[in-house]
Amino acid sequence: PITADVAEFKFLDEVDAFYNDGWWVGLVAKVLGDSKYVVYFRNSNEELEFQHSQLRPHQDWMDGKWVMASK
Repeated sequence: PITADVAEFKFLDEVDAFYNDGWWVGLVAKVLGDSKYVVYFRNSNEELEFQHSQLRPHQDWMDGKWVMASK
């Protein structure tokens, strides 16, 4: 997908996090500063720390194209 440039993520933003060779949907659970975030994954009930460069705004595949997820 085309990635939108985001200067920073906010608490509870829905993001895709690059982890374990794939992109996983999560929520920003904590903003740590210094371009670091804790992301919560509903499916696994885990919280992991990520650098800003490992995150992107969440997108959905709909009707054959990537679209920004609605809040």
